[in-house]
Amino acid sequence: MAVYRYVNLDIREAQLLSDLTGIEHDLKATVTLCDQLEAALKDTFEGHQPDIITLETLTTAVLVRYARSFTSGVRARLPKQILQGLPPKLLDDHRWFKALRDKYVAHSVNAFEENMVVAYLAPEELGTREVQSISVQQHRLASLGLDDVDCLRVLCQELCTRVSELIEQERARVLEVARKLPVDQLYAQEGRAPTVVTRKTVEQSRKRL
Repeated sequence: MAVYRYVNLDIREAQLLSDLTGIEHDLKATVTLCDQLEAALKDTFEGHQPDIITLETLTTAVLVRYARSFTSGVRARLPKQILQGLPPKLLDDHRWFKALRDKYVAHSVNAFEENMVVAYLAPEELGTREVQSISVQQHRLASLGLDDVDCLRVLCQELCTRVSELIEQERARVLEVARKLPVDQLYAQEGRAPTVVTRKTVEQSRKRL
């Protein structure tokens, strides 16, 4: 029986295909997280005790995972043409979720989080006017709502469709490039194992071709 093996295409022409595949993975993961957040919200609305930590955690995860496709790093961002031609509603949703991640989740900038220091005053009728105690009242967005979750899921599914089409185009293009490489060199090449990650490598950028 014939055994097929693979060799790594560590060539610049394959970089976009690699990046798009990572982006597609993040968008699909966002859809899955939307499903989990929706289930947690519905569980709360059915009268169960709200699990605020779970709702907050899933909201954070879904926004961070979505925004990874549009932030800078070693991996390329989504090509601009992916957003071009989106219906105005989806484009507005994209800006909302991106801003929510940038100005609330990733960085505490806007009023979606407020920690207000308050002074509790002694009741005047007790005959003493003084500050009794100090406290901090916390107000923050704990979770997206069901409508927002549905909007994000629809947005991700549309972007996934567009990214998948680009991936197929890139796959065909990279295949043509690979078939023009010296075949003897490819067969002589040993497969490269995935990079072993450790605490020491967490701050090291991977190489871009």
